[in-house]
This record gives sequence, C-alpha cells and structure tokens, in this order.
Amino acid sequence: MIDLASEAWRRALTIGLRVRLADDRGGALPLPVFRFGPVDVAYAGFPVGLTPGEAPQALEAARASGAALVRIITTGGPLADGSGKRRYVQTSAWIPDLRAWSPGATDKARRTRNRKARSPVVLRDSHAGDGDALWRLYRQTLTRRGGSARYTSTYFAELADAGVLVATLDEAIIGFAACGVFGSRAFYLHGAHDPVARPHYPSDLLFLAMLERAKARGAESFDFLPSPPQQPALHAYKRSWGAFDTASVTEDVPISMAGSALAAAYAARQRLSRWRSSRA
Repeated sequence: MIDLASEAWRRALTIGLRVRLADDRGGALPLPVFRFGPVDVAYAGFPVGLTPGEAPQALEAARASGAALVRIITTGGPLADGSGKRRYVQTSAWIPDLRAWSPGATDKARRTRNRKARSPVVLRDSHAGDGDALWRLYRQTLTRRGGSARYTSTYFAELADAGVLVATLDEAIIGFAACGVFGSRAFYLHGAHDPVARPHYPSDLLFLAMLERAKARGAESFDFLPSPPQQPALHAYKRSWGAFDTASVTEDVPISMAGSALAAAYAARQRLSRWRSSRA
C-alpha cells in the first residue's frame, strides 16, 4: 500500500507526472500543480479527494501556489463556503466502515475467498523492476476501452518501487492493483489485468487482498474512486464488494483571468460531451 503522505508518493508525482508540489506540510496530502500550456492548475485533493473539513486549508494553500485555476476535489459533498464557480459531481463506490467489512460480506468476496486456496495465481508485492509490466497492462486496458493515457511509464515505475500488489501466473505478472492510504482512509488508485488470464480471476483475487490489507492496516473506510461514466460495469463491479454510492465533487475556482478562461473552456467541453452522450 502506498502512503499518500510519503516521500515515495511525492516522487511518483514529481518524477512520474512531472508536476511541482506547492504544499509540503508534513502529513498533508501533496498539492500538485500541473502545467497546461502557459497556465498552471493546482489540483487540491488529487487524486483521492479531501473531506469537507480538510478542504478550506487546502484551498488556501492552492490559492497561494501561483496557479491560475484551482481544481479542488472533495468527498462527501461540496465546499461549505460555496466557493466553487463550476461544480462537477461524479459517483464513487465507497465502503464507509471497513472495520465491519469481512470477506463473507458479499457473494463476490465469499466466492473469491473460496477460490483463492485452489488458484494457481500467486500474489506478491511489486519489485522496483516491475514498472514496465504495470505500464503494459495499463496500456492494454486503455486500448480495450478506448481511453487515452493520463499516466506515464515513469509514474508506474515509481509506483512499483513504492509498493503495488501484483498477481502472477508462472511468475509472469498478469494483473496489479495499486492501493493508497491517507490517514484512516484507503483508496483504490489503479488496476489492470491481462484478459488472457481472466479465467483465473486475477482481478477478484487482487481486490480481495487489497481490501483485507487495508483493513489489517487499520483503515476505517475504503473508496474505490469514480469510474468513467462510460464504464457502468466497472462501477457495478466495485459495488459488488460491498460498496455504496457516494459523491466525489470537483469545483473549479479561477484565480486569474487565464484561469477563468480555462474553467469556461472545460465547462464547454463537458457540455459537449454530455450532448454527444445524449445523442448516442
């Protein structure tokens, strides 16, 4: 599991995604600032979201970062002060009380637990040299689903070094699940599997192990994070582990004229995307 307040996660952001970090408070979720052409955009709460109680201080730090636009991500509802100029709500799958969750909680978890003992799949922690295999599986998944790459091979190399759960068959990596933890909350960050190995259920085995590890570490909740709207089956899969729907809210707060223009452009793109979806 990757501690999202650790130096390893900071390396994944700065080296893997080539961002600068604007807030280095100890124990705080890092505040990455991404460059979009001539404009800096600060992503407060990236990628897992802040609680409403954490959001005001993070927003203050983001305003001081020099970014033209702040995108602040919260879980459990919008900012209390209503500071967001534009608000986008996504549905996430969330286990609010991981301490009460058990492998017997759902049919999916029970079947996976029973299958684990006779499975030829072996789970282990990633090694520093596993980044290429994780990147390959990530790209395969994007190709199948028609997505575009948001993360780099260097980023996955850093994740492999930080510690990712991988599934192997005859010592070859056939799947992985990256899980992050921040305070008492745990999160599913990334995952993929080789479709050729699907008869061995690597994703089920990885998800069960991920939840068991998060619970053993003392996490009180588990957030699977939002799935792309065009992938309802993925959201249903996350719910099958005993998760409930919750809101993940992104608010755009422009700091300058350039930030206002970027926020308006993003809003227009979102409206176009919704219109296209309605016509499909």
